[in-house]
Amino acid sequence: ELPLLVLAALIGSELVKMRPGTPEADYYDELDGLDVGSLAAQAGEWAQAGVVPTASPEGYAIGTFAGGCLWGTELHFQRVNGVLATAVGFTQGRVDRPTYKQVSSGLTGHAEALMVMYDPSVISYGELCDVLISTVDSTRLNCVGNDFGTQYRHGLFPCTDAQEAEALEAIGREQTRQAQFKAKVVTEVRRASIFWPAERVHQRKLQRGGQSA
Repeated sequence: ELPLLVLAALIGSELVKMRPGTPEADYYDELDGLDVGSLAAQAGEWAQAGVVPTASPEGYAIGTFAGGCLWGTELHFQRVNGVLATAVGFTQGRVDRPTYKQVSSGLTGHAEALMVMYDPSVISYGELCDVLISTVDSTRLNCVGNDFGTQYRHGLFPCTDAQEAEALEAIGREQTRQAQFKAKVVTEVRRASIFWPAERVHQRKLQRGGQSA
């Protein structure tokens, strides 16, 4: 019984750390904005208002994706023509205002994710879904590259009926491609939920480190 009690105590201590509104999650005012190609500040405002956006105030479309490590996923999308701004963060979880450390524990239910603002006259949501799928192994569950865990699952998170239809079509295209290998696509499609931006140090991390976007 003792090991079970110890395990319960450890889980309890982790859950206490995951309470919303902790000082560690008090970084939203520090996030960058569109002047540097970051959607993080706006994403923070939407999250705190409990809003799942379908469009930006400028009239551009919004899309949310998960592709494993958020840094690499962001850099892939920054290089796509028609993507105007990006923000890395967390979605589809059980805790409000989660931090990177909390999500990394794998206990909050969140996926590391990317929110993008894009111009639908240049690139469609379905094409962005194809971009995401091209960056992962769509047949491996909760795994991208060497990263394992539910926080690294890959997914498409549409926020409108039209986006959902395009996401399902993208999954269909991928399943047709994988059928020749008798493999099943496990990339999830779930309606978008609140997207919580990660700390400023994680936003545009690879770009700021010198990798061209």
